[in-house]
Amino acid sequence: MDKAIERVVKSCTSCAALSQTPPARIEQSSYEPPNAVGISFAADVLKRSWQLILVLRESVMSYTSTMVIKDERHHTLRDALVQLYIQLHPLDGPPAVIRTDPASGLKSLVNDQLLQHQRIVLELGNPKNPNKNPMTEKAVQELEIELLRLDALGSALSEVTLAVATANVNFRIRSRGLSSRELWYQRDHFTNRQLPMSDEELITKQHNQRLINHPRSPVHPTSTYSQH
Repeated sequence: MDKAIERVVKSCTSCAALSQTPPARIEQSSYEPPNAVGISFAADVLKRSWQLILVLRESVMSYTSTMVIKDERHHTLRDALVQLYIQLHPLDGPPAVIRTDPASGLKSLVNDQLLQHQRIVLELGNPKNPNKNPMTEKAVQELEIELLRLDALGSALSEVTLAVATANVNFRIRSRGLSSRELWYQRDHFTNRQLPMSDEELITKQHNQRLINHPRSPVHPTSTYSQH
């Protein structure tokens, strides 16, 4: 049987054409869901009207925090990340991972002692992967829409305008029927009553939804593509 299978495969023109196909250069896969809320984040910098805005989003609840920064130097980015991060993470909690783009100012922060002291681990995306940081790309798009609604001319932002735009992003109703603010604080928008929900259930549902939205691509057996 083995010899018959080998003979059939060698006589197949499609198999012969694909036999020399190199493996995928970038392995695409879905990340494992976090074990808890507030330990997995993504960050990016929005450039608008000669201003720089650091955007930080929590991966489970999609709760977003923002801050205007003066430049993209490593110490400026480090201080801003810490200021946004400590408001969303317990001081003595487990280390949190912040996924970022491989920008020069962020590369030098991978082994930064201050970030390590604050229990922050930076995870740089693959520069050859165009979809290396989709979570904050979506957060930046949502923030741009809210800023455009508040200021259609695109003038320089004030702290109040940025705070209102960020609040509007967090008040958006998500696919789970609740906003990021309601998920994060577990409080109703209007009555402020506690909402009955389970973090573990939310994490599981979000991961399953991502798997459904990114179905497995058909590949040749010699390829190394995995689920995206």
